[in-house]
Amino acid sequence: MNTYLRNNLFALFMLLNMLSCSVLRESAESPALHDLGPLPVATEQYPWAEIDVVAPDWLRDHFVHYRLLYSGSTEVRSYSTHQWIESPSVLIAQRLKAGRRVGPYHLLIELLDFEQIFDQPAQSHVVLEFRATASQGPLKEPIDKTFRFVLYTSTPDALGGLEAYPRLVTQGEDGLLAWLSSLKP
Repeated sequence: MNTYLRNNLFALFMLLNMLSCSVLRESAESPALHDLGPLPVATEQYPWAEIDVVAPDWLRDHFVHYRLLYSGSTEVRSYSTHQWIESPSVLIAQRLKAGRRVGPYHLLIELLDFEQIFDQPAQSHVVLEFRATASQGPLKEPIDKTFRFVLYTSTPDALGGLEAYPRLVTQGEDGLLAWLSSLKP
């Protein structure tokens, strides 16, 4: 093999090696992991003794979901560079179980929606929708209510949504507490 061909093959090998390293390095980077912030100190009293949070299949993963209403409103997407450390149902359950549970209710929370929605490229909001079923034992009829909370983000991107989610869950928690306090045990 002549020197010219050998040098070119060596240069090609080195180029392919560098390219493969940079591609592998980029794809091997882990996404940033997020939760709903520190759990509250267990001083607040909640009017439930037990709580379960369930979710449909598409919300049982760790992806941060979003939807572009202005372009393909039926397509649910997820960020590749940001993920939840647990599924949204687990994170919400952790938040709701952080207080002291002293009330008579067993709650079942069915998570229906938890995503960031882009109305326009420069405008987004986060949505939390769930159905709560409160029961007090075998002799009382369960009562349920569907809740929907919407909060506009400070920026129309993943970080704007991730910053808004904890406040959105707090709104959901406050709505749940208000509803339960209006019921007669």
